[in-house]
Amino acid sequence: MVFEDSESPWELNAWDSSRFFEALWEAWTFMADPGTHSPVTMPWARTASALISVSGILFWSSVLGLTVDVITAKMEALRAGKSRIIEKDHTLILGWTEKTIHIIEELCAANESEGGGVVAVLAPESKTDMESQLEYQLPARRRKGTRVVFRSGSPLVVSDLSRVSMESAKAIIILATPGSADQADADTLRTMLSIRSSNCNLLSYVVAEVRDIDNEPLVKLVGGPSVETMVSHDMIGRLMLMSVRQPGLAKVYEGLLGFEGDEFYMNEWPELEGVEFGELAERFPDAVPIGIKSESGKLMLHPPINYELKEGDQVVVIAEDNDTYKPEPANKVDVGQPPDGKPVLGEPEKILFCGWRRDIRDVLQLLDKIVQPGSEVHMMTHCVPLDKRNERLLDDGLDVRQLMNLSIVHQYGNTSVRRKIAKLPISEYNCCMIFADEAFELDTLHADSHSLATLLLIRDLQCRNNLSPFRSEAHQSESSNFSSGSPKSPKRHGKGNGMSQLTKSRATCPMICEILDPHTQNIISSNDQLGLTSDFCQSNKLTAQVLAMVAEERTVNQLINELLGNSGCEIAVVCSSRYAHPDEVISFMTLSRRASLFFDELVVGYQMKESIEKTVLNPAEKWRGCRWDNHDLAILRRTAKARASVIRRTHVAPETSPAAPFTQGSANGPLGRLIDTLEVISEGSESGEPASLGLQESARNLSLPSRQKISKLLKEVAVFLEKGVVQSDEKERSPLPSNACANQKVRASAKAATDPPGEVAPSMMTSMIGLGLGTQTSSARPCVPPEEEAISGWSVHNGVSYENM
Repeated sequence: MVFEDSESPWELNAWDSSRFFEALWEAWTFMADPGTHSPVTMPWARTASALISVSGILFWSSVLGLTVDVITAKMEALRAGKSRIIEKDHTLILGWTEKTIHIIEELCAANESEGGGVVAVLAPESKTDMESQLEYQLPARRRKGTRVVFRSGSPLVVSDLSRVSMESAKAIIILATPGSADQADADTLRTMLSIRSSNCNLLSYVVAEVRDIDNEPLVKLVGGPSVETMVSHDMIGRLMLMSVRQPGLAKVYEGLLGFEGDEFYMNEWPELEGVEFGELAERFPDAVPIGIKSESGKLMLHPPINYELKEGDQVVVIAEDNDTYKPEPANKVDVGQPPDGKPVLGEPEKILFCGWRRDIRDVLQLLDKIVQPGSEVHMMTHCVPLDKRNERLLDDGLDVRQLMNLSIVHQYGNTSVRRKIAKLPISEYNCCMIFADEAFELDTLHADSHSLATLLLIRDLQCRNNLSPFRSEAHQSESSNFSSGSPKSPKRHGKGNGMSQLTKSRATCPMICEILDPHTQNIISSNDQLGLTSDFCQSNKLTAQVLAMVAEERTVNQLINELLGNSGCEIAVVCSSRYAHPDEVISFMTLSRRASLFFDELVVGYQMKESIEKTVLNPAEKWRGCRWDNHDLAILRRTAKARASVIRRTHVAPETSPAAPFTQGSANGPLGRLIDTLEVISEGSESGEPASLGLQESARNLSLPSRQKISKLLKEVAVFLEKGVVQSDEKERSPLPSNACANQKVRASAKAATDPPGEVAPSMMTSMIGLGLGTQTSSARPCVPPEEEAISGWSVHNGVSYENM
């Protein structure tokens, strides 16, 4: 084919390949740039050129459209969080709930000292929605250098988990989904299965939130040693129960949990090897030592003061940060003598529960173990019918007929309606717990409004009944008597003595109110009048703080479980007059040493009485002298069950000792057998007798054979004490009262053991206390005769309290 125009490249000879390629190039230029065909003059050539140009336009439009679609899809995938993130040593959060932003905030505070970190979140919600909520509640300026990455997907799908670098995360947090507890725990279990089924070697551990304590063993079974579980409702219930019976304890935990302020840290100090634990307080001026973590991983809170640190032991402290404290040379402290405390026998309590929690069964079971026999719980709610309550408790595993110390009185009515709550005997209650009712659990603002309305109604009714404003003189707080030498001046509220009639009722009937929404807590914090009416427990925030702390340090989970349980150690709030005389000017370090030597307790902080001021943990100036009359102290002490275990270990002599037949083990020695018998009775295991945690109440319920058995054991102990002092299983000897005084108490106890049941408790049990049950005091303390039983310096909290506690 030959074109007629010989001067044009269109004039092509079939055997001239060079001109063919030249024509092909000319056609390409027509496609790429339609203007290049303008020199063509022949009509048919112009037609062909125009067609080629049009095809070029269509071609390039298709290419451009395809490119835009690909880029748009890629951008949409990035916006929707569908891409894979490449990170390591980050914290992975699975789920988006009301706790997620609180956890992110705590992790940001934890990473601040390291210049920030990375937090990845995987949840079914839209990435855009999660980012907007985070920006609204936690702006970038408050994240302290931490970068937050969101990915949208289901934690139940393995392929979605692989997109968040799960295998290289330093910790994984599984949040319980909203809805029913069983469904939420089922989702947690499936997420755990998805993590375990992924073919990757996890370098981290998993922190799983469980809603129902009955589902916890199953999650642990699936997760194995790589999972740490936290039953959120159970933890909050225990915390509320302990806080309402000890006003001020909620503020202690508020300051202790989370990474704002002081928290738990663990570190090994080789230079302290061989140093006794009792000397550590003087070696750490910027921290408060509370325990030891051994090389094997065992955690020992509040070990014996003569425990010597070994190689590999880590010291557990409360400090501001991990780089703010270090051991220093010890400075000796002039301890002096503490005041004498007078024992007050525990009495039955009457407690009001407003609302119905899902874990109300666990709260009642724990309360039954710590109250005196004859105590009552009045439960009022409109969400569960009266005829269904016992049936529901039975379905949850609690038969109310098995409660030994507690009886339940059911009331029906809406606690936020005045005419309903006014029918209750408000003036008779020792304390009150206001729960976020499970009927409003998904609507946090409604739940908080209901709880606050109930709180204010009860306080108003108490004021109208002209309740006495104070529990006891030991808890009075008058601003006019506040000394400038005290650690911290209190805020003044209102006029006169700074406390309105509404806030005065707090001292008479301690209350704790559960708050779900953080905005409600902000309102309470900004309102001094409302803040003084009750302690508040912000459950979602506290749960988030614990989850974040466990994600940063796995041992914290064991520590929290021990502090909130009924065995091991516990945090308590006591009056400063327990350790300091009125108007005495002493330092915090002196208080700490007195508590350790005379009461076997550790002081960790202080707070103002009847004030909204935060608890001061790990005070900065521990050696400055102050007056402590208007302060309560936060202490760490062993629970009654743990003290019994310490007694068993302490009163054991080596087999080479002449007294070995009497003390070699809890099963053979008379003192050990006596302790065993008391423990069996107190746990209700002896021939169907009623259970009671308090020793004195156990004695009231003893049968005649049990009293005769104890009498026989007490006589054996009296004979044994005549031979000498029992040796400890430690290097030093464990002091008991002098033999003459001890024999006097033992024989009085043996006589009391055969007295009528109504007379056995005061005489026999008080003498047992004087004998050394629960004693970890200094040998310098005097022995008091039974008729003058003040038990000065003897640490007993199981069934016996102190007026100045």
